[in-house]
Amino acid sequence: MQNTTSIALIIADFICDPDEVSSSLEVEPTEVFRVGALIGRGPRTNRTSAWRLSPPSELIELTAQMDWLRARLPASGSVLDSISARWEAELVVVVEVSGASGPALDFRREDLEWLAEWRAAMDVSLRCL
Repeated sequence: MQNTTSIALIIADFICDPDEVSSSLEVEPTEVFRVGALIGRGPRTNRTSAWRLSPPSELIELTAQMDWLRARLPASGSVLDSISARWEAELVVVVEVSGASGPALDFRREDLEWLAEWRAAMDVSLRCL
């Protein structure tokens, strides 16, 4: 089995319809979660909406995945301020390691500056297979 790295930009913690986020960003998401929608099969519902954009799985390298995201999204998330007073952005990085060592996570300076313009947090999850 091969080591893999996947990323997604998640915009969350807003009340408006995720379609408004898509319209403001002029891009269709990979997945959305709507306020009031059921969570799984249980009786719980989403308290806020979320919008997720993930690069295609055939992009293996971290830099290629970041390039894909940056090419589709504006330089800043400030366009969302007009549709929601409250929103959060997070870059989720999932590293699946098979064997004794995993891939190096090397973020370019311009990628980190772009994330800062989005006021995005970064969550890195390591999964050992």
